[in-house]
Amino acid sequence: MQLLISPPAERNKEPILQVLKRVLPPTGTVLEVASGTGQHIVHFAAALPDLEWIPSDPDPVHRASIAAHTAQARLGNVAPPLNLDVRDDWAVEAVDAVIVANLLHIAPREVLPALCRGAAAVLAPGGILHVYGPFKRGGRHTSEGNARFDASLRAQDPRWGLWDVEDVLEAAVRCGFALEEVVEMPANNLSLVLRKAADSGACARLGAMKAPGAAGRLAAWLITVLACAPVAAAQQGEEWIALFDGRSLDGWTPKIAGHPLGENFAGTFRVVDGRLVVSYDGYRRFDDRFGHLFYRTPFSYYRLRIEYRFVGDQAPDAPRWAVRNSGVMIHAQPPETMTLNQSFPVSIEAQFLGGLGDGRARPTANVCTPGTHIVYDGRLHPEHCLNSTSATFDADQWVTVELEVLGGAQILHRVNGEPVLGYALPQIGGPGTETLESRAGEVLEGGYLALQSESHPIEFRRVELLDLEGCLDPASSSYRSYFVKSRPEECAYPD
Repeated sequence: MQLLISPPAERNKEPILQVLKRVLPPTGTVLEVASGTGQHIVHFAAALPDLEWIPSDPDPVHRASIAAHTAQARLGNVAPPLNLDVRDDWAVEAVDAVIVANLLHIAPREVLPALCRGAAAVLAPGGILHVYGPFKRGGRHTSEGNARFDASLRAQDPRWGLWDVEDVLEAAVRCGFALEEVVEMPANNLSLVLRKAADSGACARLGAMKAPGAAGRLAAWLITVLACAPVAAAQQGEEWIALFDGRSLDGWTPKIAGHPLGENFAGTFRVVDGRLVVSYDGYRRFDDRFGHLFYRTPFSYYRLRIEYRFVGDQAPDAPRWAVRNSGVMIHAQPPETMTLNQSFPVSIEAQFLGGLGDGRARPTANVCTPGTHIVYDGRLHPEHCLNSTSATFDADQWVTVELEVLGGAQILHRVNGEPVLGYALPQIGGPGTETLESRAGEVLEGGYLALQSESHPIEFRRVELLDLEGCLDPASSSYRSYFVKSRPEECAYPD
C-alpha cells in the first residue's frame, strides 16, 4: 500500500484539530468526507481516542493511503475507509459529526448541496458538520493569495473555485443546519462549524422558500437563526440575567463625548421608579454630547431583550435626525479605549426609532455601523444604516426589541416577538474606526453592550440577557439545551 503525504494537510492538521477538540462531542462516531491521503484522520484519531472515526474517499488510491496511514499509526479507533462519493447514497449508519476539509473548492458545484443533504441524513439533531477550507466573504477574496489560487482553480476546471461563505451557509440552512461559529484559520482559511437543528424538516421547508432580491437572502439569514439556531430553548428553563436590576446603575459605566469615562454628566443616566432613564433636564445645550452607558462584561453568543419607550422632548440644540432616536450598541470596543471626544464606539448599533406622528413609516430595530461593516444580501452593505421591516411606534408606547447574536457569524433583530432584520459577519471598517483603523476587516466575534444617549429622552424598564455559551455535554449538570457555543471549562460533573 502506498502511503501518500500532502504538505498542506501536514500543515493544517493541527489547527483543525484544535477546533475539533472544542466542538466535537467527547464520545461518539465521526465521519470524515473526502479523507484524501489519510493524514488528517490519523492525527485526529490519535488525539481524540474516545471517538470512533470513519474515513471515506471515492478515490481507490486515496483509500489505500488512508489504510496505510492507519496501519502505521496502529490505531484501533479508525474504521476501514469507505468508498463514498457525496453525490451518491451514503452507506453510513447514524454518526455524531461529519467533517470535511479542502473539498468544496476542488469539486463540481453540485457537491455542496449533496454534502449538506448527506450530512443531514446521517446526523441526529445537535450533530456537528465542520467544513474547512478557503472561502470568499461577501463576494470578495480575503487575500491576494486566495484570489490567485481561485483563478488557477477555475483555469484548471471551470466547475471549481472558492465558494462564498454566505452561499455555503445558505445551502446548509436548506438542509436544516444552523451556523454556530466561523473560525479564522492560518493561511486565510476558515472553519465553519454548523449544527443540525432539532426540527431540520421545518428548517428545510423554510429554506426552500424563495423571495426576490435581497429579501431572498435575508430570508436565509432569518431561517438560520430563527428556525435553526437555539431551537431547543423551550425544552429547558432559560436562565436570563437581569443586566439592569431596577434599583441602581451597578455594573454600568457612562462614557459621554467630551467627558472622561465614568463621569455621568448632568445625571444623564439615572434610575427613576424602577426604570433606567436617559434624561437631559440638566443640559442647557446638547453640544453633541453623545453618550453611552456600558455594561461591565463583554459577550459573544447571546440573546438580548430590551423594553424601551421614548418620552418628552428632545434636548435643546440637538440634531434633527436624532429626534426619537436611540439604541443599543453591541460588539462594542472597550470603553477605556475610546478617545475623550469620540462620539460613538466602534460597534454595531441596533437603532431604536420612534414614530413622529405624521403617518410616515419609521421602523425600529434597524442596524447602523459606526466604524464597522456588515454583510447583507451576500455582500458588504455600503450604507451606514439599514432599515428593518418593523411597524412604526408613535407616542410613548413600550416596545420590546430582542437581538439574537451568534458571535461574528450572524445577528437577528426581533420586535415584539417578530423577526424584522438579519445580517452577518460584523467587522471593523469604514468611517469612525478611530483607534481601531489598523484592524480593518477583522470580524467582530464579541464585545461590550452600551445603551445610548443620543439627545431624546428614553426609558428602559427591562434589560436582560440569555448567554448562549456554556457546556454542551448532556452528561454534565451544567448542560443547557439552548446553548449553541461550547465553553467546556464550565462543564461540571457529579462525583
